[in-house]
Amino acid sequence: MNVALQSRCDTSMPMPLSGQQTLLAAPPAPASENARLRLLRQHDRTRLWTSVRERRVCMLCGSEFEGVQIRIGVRAGKPVFGCPEPQCRGSLPHFAASGNPLLDDAAWSDWMRPPCEPAPAPLECEYL
Repeated sequence: MNVALQSRCDTSMPMPLSGQQTLLAAPPAPASENARLRLLRQHDRTRLWTSVRERRVCMLCGSEFEGVQIRIGVRAGKPVFGCPEPQCRGSLPHFAASGNPLLDDAAWSDWMRPPCEPAPAPLECEYL
């Protein structure tokens, strides 16, 4: 088992019975932020984590949170990451960096614009 997981016994949850959903642990005490950062870096292969204080947005429910708020549990001996919102099923692949242009309403409407519709005129720039 991962050493970082073994040191997180203060937030570990018991394994569920067969067929039950895995329960996710509450955020750890500030003393274990380094272990949490190591877990996020090791298991989030698409986004770089430099701190657990970085903000992310769940693309499923729209909530914005810090890495320290992500729920972490264990399923089959491996860490499972969950959105801080209790009813949301979001996990690491659903967490986008805060400020992502595709989370912006104007950028999203441009992305969803039908191809036959002309794009808005670009801003004119003067070059010196």
